[in-house]
Amino acid sequence: HAQAERFAAQARSPLPVLVMGWLMRVVSEPTAVALSSGIFFVLSVPLIFLIGHRLAGRSAGLLGSAAYAISPAGLWYGVTGMTESASIFSLSAIIYLLMGEITWGGCALAGVAAGVGYLGRFTFKIWAPLIVGFIIWRAWRKGPLRAIGMAALFVTPLIAAMLWFGASMERATGEFGYFGQEDISIRRDTGLYPGRSSSLALESWSAREFVMTHKAIMVRKYGRIAEVAWPAVVKMGAMPFLVCFFLVEMFLVLVGARRGQIHWLIYALLGLQLLLVPLVSFGHGGVGENRYLDVLGPLGAALGAAFAVELLRGKHAATRRATLVLIAIVALTSIPTLFDVAVGPYHSDELSH
Repeated sequence: HAQAERFAAQARSPLPVLVMGWLMRVVSEPTAVALSSGIFFVLSVPLIFLIGHRLAGRSAGLLGSAAYAISPAGLWYGVTGMTESASIFSLSAIIYLLMGEITWGGCALAGVAAGVGYLGRFTFKIWAPLIVGFIIWRAWRKGPLRAIGMAALFVTPLIAAMLWFGASMERATGEFGYFGQEDISIRRDTGLYPGRSSSLALESWSAREFVMTHKAIMVRKYGRIAEVAWPAVVKMGAMPFLVCFFLVEMFLVLVGARRGQIHWLIYALLGLQLLLVPLVSFGHGGVGENRYLDVLGPLGAALGAAFAVELLRGKHAATRRATLVLIAIVALTSIPTLFDVAVGPYHSDELSH
């Protein structure tokens, strides 16, 4: 079972397996697991600050990065060894590098970030067409060939990562690009494998094959999501206050308000994730029904913080004093997370009996 679980993890997201393997040469196994995600958490906090700072100055950067740093998407995911922190880092790097003027260097570095992100979460290959379209749209005025060249420069590192993974899986399974994620995710919480983890059943289903074969199960999942999961979308961890500003700003943009062009890329990525959620699991082993939206929460908080600061400036409010009030509100929303970090181990089932 342990060997099957290790292979399943590598077949779904090789990045944490690789990082843990390297770290275990110098630190203990629990520390290596925590650092495999904690490294990306530490690196992503300044990226969230830089995004907010570029949008609306230092106050927005501090507010957005603080909200992320003390949220479940930050503190909790940052020590779990799961892939959310790496995904947040890679996606934040892409967004920051593509803000403002599109450059050759920015596209190349964004492609490297996408390649790293892909090895942690294969969703990056689904996000890639949106990002490519955004690059072409923004760079088109410089000439069609230049725009297409920049887009090609972005996808090159991503394709290299995909080819490396495909070759690695061929050596392990005999099948190029063997992919254990789709069938494992879709089959979880469907009742197909009572009494044991579906992750240990190494079958191969495409998304279309599974949906067409198990129509009734998918209908029940849609109903369960409509009843429980969708209302959690606006929470996105412990950052509800700033995310609400982001949602208000998104509404204004959609009805015609003029905002920065980078917003459209984030809105498109969020919309795509909402479409993908029914094909992933509800609950996902107790992690939480909004796990597949948490990676966009910090970006929503950064944009929400910038919008809040802009509103305050427009009303000629004392920005510094208002920022302190906003930080206090964000801190209050994060009390449950901070409490779990401090005393969570003492409330585990094992110790409570």
